[in-house]
Amino acid sequence: MRSPTGHPRPPAHDDEPLRSDEQVLDRVARLVGAAIRPQLWLMMLDPRDRQLPLLVPVEGIPAHPELDAVDGMARIIEQLARSAGAASVVAVLERPGGEHPDRGVRAWGAVLVDAAAEAGIPLRALLLAHDAGVLLLGIDDL
Repeated sequence: MRSPTGHPRPPAHDDEPLRSDEQVLDRVARLVGAAIRPQLWLMMLDPRDRQLPLLVPVEGIPAHPELDAVDGMARIIEQLARSAGAASVVAVLERPGGEHPDRGVRAWGAVLVDAAAEAGIPLRALLLAHDAGVLLLGIDDL
């Protein structure tokens, strides 16, 4: 796409697909950044892996999830995905502290993996926003 002056126009954030883990990490680092307070961010992607204009903060999450957290989180993910027309979700756990996932982060990660599966929405990526930036978490980190 060209600007009125004829120069190439940079793609809008939601036009560039997030196909690699590095692209997801870069996008989350720019949008969420380093941790300020404990919360969860949910970012929805369309069927072509483009970010939808919906980045939802879920404030006030406890350090460790409740026993019934999977069902509640599955409902949230399903409702957000349906209303936005999302094909997948990116989850970002924000919590002050170091970059190494603690028990609470691992427990929340497991909840999010299970909740996305229960909602029938693929979890594209799980990340941790910490004091120094953002870290991509793998299933082995849980």
